[in-house]
Formats: sequence, C-alpha cells, structure tokens
Amino acid sequence: MAKCKLCGVEVPSRQIPKHRWEVHPKEARRQLEAARHKANVVLRSRHGETRKPWKGGKAEPRAKVTSDIAEAQTVTIVPKTFTMSSVLLWQAREAAIREWNWPADISLEDFVDTYLYRSFKQRGIILGGYQVLGKD
Repeated sequence: MAKCKLCGVEVPSRQIPKHRWEVHPKEARRQLEAARHKANVVLRSRHGETRKPWKGGKAEPRAKVTSDIAEAQTVTIVPKTFTMSSVLLWQAREAAIREWNWPADISLEDFVDTYLYRSFKQRGIILGGYQVLGKD
C-alpha cells in the first residue's frame, strides 16, 4: 500500500495512477502536460530545434506493407522479426515463376516455404517435423 501524495489515502501501489486519474483528474492532467513540456524543452536544448507538441494517439507506422518488388525493403518473419534486404528473395521468386513455371501469383511467404520444403526434401530431409530419410 502507498499513500496518495495529493489526498493521503492508502492505495495499492499498482493503482496509484488509476486513483490519480479518477480522484484528481485536473492535477493528473496538469502533471502530464508539465512532463510533456519538460520533454520538449530538453529536446530543444539537446538538439537546438523545436518539436511539435505531442497530440496523443498512436505513431504512424514506419514501414509500408507492399508486394511491389521495387518498394520492398524488409521482410518480417513471425513470431520474430528478421530484417534483411529482400531484393534477392524477390529475384529468386521471379526466376522460379519464369524458369520453373511456378504460379505467377505465389506470395513471397509461400515461395519461401515451398522452396525450402522442396530443397530439403531433395536432400532427404522432410521439414514440418524433422525426419531424416535413409542416407545414401
């Protein structure tokens, strides 16, 4: 338990912010605005420039999702993010479509899955579990 600095009421530690916003909304808003102002002043003093005041809401996404080869820059693999230049992947996909008659509308994800599966299977390993077929 912790005491609210504004009214002295005992409040569980984790609920202090909630208590402050529910019981003392004007003071909580004033403290938030003061903290934002201080952050803007610190930024100006460090970089010699001003920053637009924060207006709330979520930030804009940094990368645009695309399937256009000319615009592609990164590949995200779920559940982990792996960043790399994707040009080689897109070129390999194009080569498979043109030279091996793979479907023209194959997604990059399906291309990578299919290529890895077939490549390992040719060498005696079936992915999707881990099974080694008889070695020659």
